[in-house]
Amino acid sequence: MKDPHKVILYPRATEKAVELLESENKLVFAVAKDSTKHDIKRAVEVLYEVKVAKVNVEVTPKGQKRAYVRLTPEFSAADLATKLGMV
Repeated sequence: MKDPHKVILYPRATEKAVELLESENKLVFAVAKDSTKHDIKRAVEVLYEVKVAKVNVEVTPKGQKRAYVRLTPEFSAADLATKLGMV
């Protein structure tokens, strides 16, 4: 298992990320380039003590990797974002 702190680099707090947070219970993270969806799911669950429903990954034209993480309904992405200082 990869170190969760090396998989999740930092949360992204853009306007789009805040919109997804409120409308779809999703958080956006910058992640390591070599991380897989399974690595990202485990890292988020271990670091933030939540349950993840789904992970989507995007590689930007600049080569950065972003993970869109949807939490299960019993966990609030807005509450987690507040704890992380995003909102």
